[in-house]
Amino acid sequence: MRLAVFVGVIMLAPAVVAQEFRIETEVYRDGEAEPISENLTLFSGDLIFDFLLAADRTRFPEEIVVYQSSKKSFVLLNTARQIKTEIIEGEVLKILAALQSSSVASGDNEFLFHPVFDEQYDVTTGWLTLQSPQLTYRTRGQQPGRTNDLHRYYEFLDQFSRLNATDPRRMPPFARLKLNAAIKKYSFIPEEVEITLLPRIDPPSDPITLRSRHTVMWQLSDKDQQRIESAKRYWMDFEKVNLAEFRGLQTAEATSDSTDRK
Repeated sequence: MRLAVFVGVIMLAPAVVAQEFRIETEVYRDGEAEPISENLTLFSGDLIFDFLLAADRTRFPEEIVVYQSSKKSFVLLNTARQIKTEIIEGEVLKILAALQSSSVASGDNEFLFHPVFDEQYDVTTGWLTLQSPQLTYRTRGQQPGRTNDLHRYYEFLDQFSRLNATDPRRMPPFARLKLNAAIKKYSFIPEEVEITLLPRIDPPSDPITLRSRHTVMWQLSDKDQQRIESAKRYWMDFEKVNLAEFRGLQTAEATSDSTDRK
């Protein structure tokens, strides 16, 4: 029965032109040779699958995020705990609005919630720079031959950037959304992105620099298709929980409440 329901959800989606491609992402700390995280993103028709890969040899995904374009909805899958949660775009946008209006958006953190950048684009080197006193982005990339690939990629950029707002342990997405808008203006898919963050201005802190490399391939392999089928099975079979439980925040809140009462 669950298989029939799942297939029905996919089959009832509006028809789209199947655009299949993949992006491998590696993130490095400045000066380090080994990546600190790796993702594989697969674009297949109406669905975008993003796999956070384990650092060991298995390359087994620790977490999978599935975005369905026609429904503007996410499914988050935790493979170790075998749980899932679902969230729609409207819920994410409400969280974004609450973040920008909260008291957290003040002091040294204000630039993370209301970023203002000086934008520069070097046509000779292809480097796009967004600079501010506390946060600077640099990126360059390539222009694909198919316009629809750009549309799908930019949908991924914005939707997955906004999704970060649902995890309070991650940096708010507002600066990244500014970078996304600049990337779209120059119509390319990034191959390299560099971010330099200065957590405090007064007193000044040491900058943190991260670099990501993005490798694009314009078709999916047999192994990619196997990953997609596995993700669909997890989507059907995993236990559904709310977002706080999925993020592990309910346990933390309960522990904090218990401590406060002592």
